[in-house]
Amino acid sequence: MNNLRALPIYKTMLKRFILIIVLLNTFPLVAQTQEDKIFQLGKNYFIEEKYKTADKYFKKYLYLYPEGKDRVKCYDYLFQSAMKNNAYDKAIFYLKTILSKCSCFIDMPLYYNRLGDVYFQIGQYDQALQYYNYVLIKFSDSDETEYSKLKIEQITFLTSQEE
Repeated sequence: MNNLRALPIYKTMLKRFILIIVLLNTFPLVAQTQEDKIFQLGKNYFIEEKYKTADKYFKKYLYLYPEGKDRVKCYDYLFQSAMKNNAYDKAIFYLKTILSKCSCFIDMPLYYNRLGDVYFQIGQYDQALQYYNYVLIKFSDSDETEYSKLKIEQITFLTSQEE
């Protein structure tokens, strides 16, 4: 008979335990540092396509934590935001900043190809070719070389059509 009385208490405790687990998984910001919170807020605004607000948080992160663990991601999000707003000069600036300040933390060929892509998008094919060729020469064992070759062929085709 004592077991029957304990059953409702057990069910209540189980429900509370499950609720706690759900809440902990739902609100990951609770246990984060201030550094993590600022980055996460920027990321959330970026996902919501509120780029100006996201940019403010990423810039705040970079100001407060210039050597922070998410600095490359911040610059990368700032680059993507600039591209979405057709701010190509800013996009180039952020990519060059990544390459100069964070080179030991990144896949360098990827970012050189991205620089080539920005120049390609604005029609500066000579500049784009420099970056794609740089990947082929300096990073010949990288997976990015296939992409570089493809873009070089594309530029070659486009420029031959213009003549």
